Amino acid sequence: MTLQLKSDFVDYYDHCFDKKGPIFDRYAKNALTRADNLQLLINLGYNVPSHGIARNIVPHLIKLKDTSDLSFIVYLDEYSHCGKDKIKVSAELALEHFGEYFVVEYLQPDKRATSYRFLQVGKRSFGLVYSSNDEWRSNCGTEVNVRLVCHGDDKIHETIKDPIFAIDFIKVGEFLYALDFNSAPGIRSTGVDKEMKPREIFDEIHEAFHRSKKASNTPTPS
Repeated sequence: MTLQLKSDFVDYYDHCFDKKGPIFDRYAKNALTRADNLQLLINLGYNVPSHGIARNIVPHLIKLKDTSDLSFIVYLDEYSHCGKDKIKVSAELALEHFGEYFVVEYLQPDKRATSYRFLQVGKRSFGLVYSSNDEWRSNCGTEVNVRLVCHGDDKIHETIKDPIFAIDFIKVGEFLYALDFNSAPGIRSTGVDKEMKPREIFDEIHEAFHRSKKASNTPTPS
């Protein structure tokens, strides 16, 4: 079976896709808002930072924590990924200038500008560490480092059926907080591109895509 790609960015395995056939949509700017993204992570059982519309969540957290010395990430565009269209501000600025915007409480990770990514490609899974010299974003700055640190078991994910996806985390004390679900993660220059050839990536996505389509078209027993 064939599979063609529709995407808003280029990765190292793209040339393996077909010119016709069913369409695999891979867009960095996807259909989920940041609020929906975090709700999805909650539904999957992950801890996420406090979030909401600034005029509601900021006063609530100031009262709950009995301090205004808090920071928030303001999402200027709720559909963006890759560190784009978001800024870090104080609670005061969040209320003064971004009251109607969606914000997420900024939690200081154990390691500055460091995050951990779980990446799934079909049946293959990987653990990555992102770090940078940016003040707070692990995937931005003049020096961004990505390390491939582990391989998981080769098996289909129990609950998430996307052909390729990533979940990003930060570590705060004893807790991991999920920050982002990404259904179109880039793979080039992550170390995974040295572990899997372009055709292997395509084959995993192709198999997972058609497996998911077949499952969704299977009649439910009455």
